[in-house]
Amino acid sequence: MLILAPNPCFDATFFVEELVPGSVHRSQKNSYTPGGKGINVARACKTLGEKPNLLVMLPRVEGDLYKELLGKDLENVSYQDINGGVRHAILINKENSTENTVIVGKGPDATNADWDIFCSLVGDLVKPGEIVAEMGSLTPGHPTDA
Repeated sequence: MLILAPNPCFDATFFVEELVPGSVHRSQKNSYTPGGKGINVARACKTLGEKPNLLVMLPRVEGDLYKELLGKDLENVSYQDINGGVRHAILINKENSTENTVIVGKGPDATNADWDIFCSLVGDLVKPGEIVAEMGSLTPGHPTDA
């Protein structure tokens, strides 16, 4: 399986006792992980015993940290470096509850040339008969035929 992740993000997850808008909160615990739907699906596939291939369109700003952290979780990852910064998602979870609040940041604007390269990489990576899954959102300003 080839999983495409054109708009990855860092997930900053904070656990608080109570979320009160307009207040300052101290997190009980927090984590900072590479995320995005494609990355999360690849992790789930790995948990189920699969060995997915992952193609990530990764912005250069914070890209090295993203690669370092993702490399601890997944193998068989290919990257296309693009201009801009990795987007961030802030997840605020209420401790001992299923309530959560998510704020998803804007990703970088990938150019038409970026998308042409991404599609070419897909063609290079896909094997005959392989399932290809694009997961998550596309970058802001993506071409209409992306």
